[in-house]
Amino acid sequence: MKPPRLQWPNNARIAVLVTVMFESWSEGKAPPYSPMTTALKPGTTFGAVIEAMEEPLTRSGAWHLTPLIHSLSPLKWVSRMGVGMEKLPGIERYKWSGPTRDVRPEGVVQANTVWELEPNACLGKHRVNIGGTVIVTETGAVELNPIPSEMRILD
Repeated sequence: MKPPRLQWPNNARIAVLVTVMFESWSEGKAPPYSPMTTALKPGTTFGAVIEAMEEPLTRSGAWHLTPLIHSLSPLKWVSRMGVGMEKLPGIERYKWSGPTRDVRPEGVVQANTVWELEPNACLGKHRVNIGGTVIVTETGAVELNPIPSEMRILD
């Protein structure tokens, strides 16, 4: 079966969709996907980090398609994918058997390791994905690239 051909209003050749989600928190109460307040610190299990990152998604009724976090060099620890995907409208058309498993949830996070945080949230057919690379130090996570997760307004 051939998928239907999409046609934008007024026969436009390109469409841009921007979704902005805004929440605010009390000092020190930001959700765990904020790289500066993440549960990602030495001695924490990888599974505990994943649970902390998934909690705001679950609380808000969102789901996530891709991993929230994975190790870099080597890529050996990856969080589960497709959590809550049963909320996707039309999911019954796909051969989806549920979320994947976490790879090494029992592993303990060590200092001097590099991680990619990729918090993503889906509501209906809308998705936002932000993220950045962090280094875990003895005291916590240090964000290496803050630009992708900040809104910038250029004149």
